Amino acid sequence: MWSVVSCRFLVLSLPSDLKIIYPHGQRTTRYGLLSDAGTLVCCRLAGIPQQKSMVMETKYRNPLVTVDIIIEIDRKIVLIQRANPPLGWALPGGFVDYGESLELSAIREAREETSLNIELLEQFHTYSDPQRDPRHHSISTVFIARASGVPRAADDARSLSLFTQNTLPKPLVFDHAGIVSDYFRYKSGIVKNEIFGLRQT
Repeated sequence: MWSVVSCRFLVLSLPSDLKIIYPHGQRTTRYGLLSDAGTLVCCRLAGIPQQKSMVMETKYRNPLVTVDIIIEIDRKIVLIQRANPPLGWALPGGFVDYGESLELSAIREAREETSLNIELLEQFHTYSDPQRDPRHHSISTVFIARASGVPRAADDARSLSLFTQNTLPKPLVFDHAGIVSDYFRYKSGIVKNEIFGLRQT
């Protein structure tokens, strides 16, 4: 039987019968930390006296780390229609898993939502406006990638399609309309310094 405490914490030391268990059964380890949507979950075996717990709770709130991917196929880009709120069209993407690099996260998210194996071409830009996602403060690093084959919607994507600059759907949720606009300006030959300059977001 487990007792579960949700907190953000600093572990000073862990006794042999104290474990950190990762949400959704993804990973379990005796030593380590996990931030899942800004929350760390500590699971203790029942029976350990509270005063022996070596966990100190803190109140820090950090932005969530995400990736988005602009996937190029035949001079078009892939956009997904989201199955979950906020509803609308978006770039493929999602949260970076603990212990995962941005690059591997982008490859994984693209495969999960579009069924495509992608080749990353470059890291385009990082968007960090605290208001960019209505659900929480998230930071997204956007990659440009290419792929071949037929994309198929999966995971959080209800459907998907390929679009040119002149056929973009509405609404594009989050700040993705701005990201896509920046991308097409970049593809037209405008250098990144002119697009982003000293932009504060």
